[in-house]
Amino acid sequence: MVRDVSAKSPYLHPNRFLVESLKIPTRGIIMAKKIQVSFSDRQLELMERLKGELGETDADVVRNIVVAWLAEKSFISTIVKQRITQEGEQGVQSEK
Repeated sequence: MVRDVSAKSPYLHPNRFLVESLKIPTRGIIMAKKIQVSFSDRQLELMERLKGELGETDADVVRNIVVAWLAEKSFISTIVKQRITQEGEQGVQSEK
């Protein structure tokens, strides 16, 4: 869930939002972390147009954009391949 936090502080940019729950999988453990982000008016318009395609809420859209970008840049597959390799090496060492 994303909520507008600009009304709570006069020092915050009007397009600053707080991502209420971003679930981050870490080796089988799911952690939730709040992350504050700012968007321009044009970015907000684009996110609004993506609702329904990439999620129902602002948080869903932001989360799915980040995951899609990570996948496109091969960060996700690279990390998975590294983990598989490391786990395979650890398994071979434990067999000796």
